[in-house]
Amino acid sequence: MPRRLLSGVMSWTCIALALARSAPAQETPKIDLEVSSAFLTRYIWNGFDRVESYGLESGPVIQPGVTLGMEGTPLHVHVGGSFVVNDQSELHEMVYGVHVERWTAPMTRLYIGYNYFDDRVQRPDGVPSLDGHELWGGLEIRSAMGTRTSLMARWENPSQEGFDPYTVLDGTLGFGKPIIPAVAGGFGLNFDLHTHVLYNTTVKQLDTEVVHGGFSAWQTGLALELKAGAVVVTPSVDYQMTFEDAVNDEDPVWAGVNLAYKF
Repeated sequence: MPRRLLSGVMSWTCIALALARSAPAQETPKIDLEVSSAFLTRYIWNGFDRVESYGLESGPVIQPGVTLGMEGTPLHVHVGGSFVVNDQSELHEMVYGVHVERWTAPMTRLYIGYNYFDDRVQRPDGVPSLDGHELWGGLEIRSAMGTRTSLMARWENPSQEGFDPYTVLDGTLGFGKPIIPAVAGGFGLNFDLHTHVLYNTTVKQLDTEVVHGGFSAWQTGLALELKAGAVVVTPSVDYQMTFEDAVNDEDPVWAGVNLAYKF
């Protein structure tokens, strides 16, 4: 190799090594993983008792779940299940979902997602499964005072033959404040009060109206969020005033506790 060419190669090699040492190291994207499990005395969804809608006796449920995302990206995937606490501890539902969540400003959050509800109940009477598709999205605005307002829309498309798609709107007003602020991953305690108003479009089966369109329910609840490092424990209690008998024939009260661990 000619000396001039060799000298040039050595010079460029030295420059490349110097740039590599001075350039910031590329960090490997971190996995945003949360494992959770909730215990609820009743499973209320869109105002309906979800367990009774499967033809089961209403009662407590255990709902484990896993949410996975990539740090720095708005995309997350979720897998969860719901077990009825009865003699058989029956798995009656699986949920598979994906959602995108982005803070467009320090106090404004946009989110949109998709869920697939997989009915796992074996029905000896031959009733079709209650599998369903759900598209949802919303906007949440928070204030420095601790208040938050949000509007979420959920488009439900049951796969059971004869059911038409319908929409549920959920308007929320909430207030949350830290009672004990968490410092450097230590212990913290947050208080949260929330109220919801639910509005649904007409629900039809075989062109027959089974749920009238209009305001179907009003919900209010209280939750305490206890943080201890990566562990978050959230006990809660909720009450629903039901306006539409076809949604629920009573005004349910339910309590729960959610345990989550973030890796």
